[in-house]
Amino acid sequence: LGREFSLLAGVLDASKPVLTRAIRRGENIALLPGGLDEMALTDGTSKDTKLVARKGFVALSIEHGMDIVPGFCFGEKWIHKTVQLPGFIQGFLRRWKMSGTMLKGRGPSFLGFLGVPLGFVWAEPIRVKKMNPAENKAY
Repeated sequence: LGREFSLLAGVLDASKPVLTRAIRRGENIALLPGGLDEMALTDGTSKDTKLVARKGFVALSIEHGMDIVPGFCFGEKWIHKTVQLPGFIQGFLRRWKMSGTMLKGRGPSFLGFLGVPLGFVWAEPIRVKKMNPAENKAY
């Protein structure tokens, strides 16, 4: 449901064809780590951050010669509580790219809890040289 609201607000799907079209239009791309898999892996209480291996954006960056600016938001795990649905429901929802993890905010809403300190950190850009994927199999 959150994905659909985001798409209505102008956020793009993170698939390679969609991102490639945006790059060709001259748009800059900002990717936020995390998605269905990461949402199911986090418990919302620990300080651990779990990311599933996501490397396609690096290949896309090399293919188009776009620099990568690493960033991270500390504290976003604690804006909502998470409720895990039973495994068979999660498997069923996964077929349609829907999460089996529900977010609970203030009251009956998705609105995040107030007073959660957030810290955004951005690193220096990683310069990327444009390379043809057929010429370089390293990625």
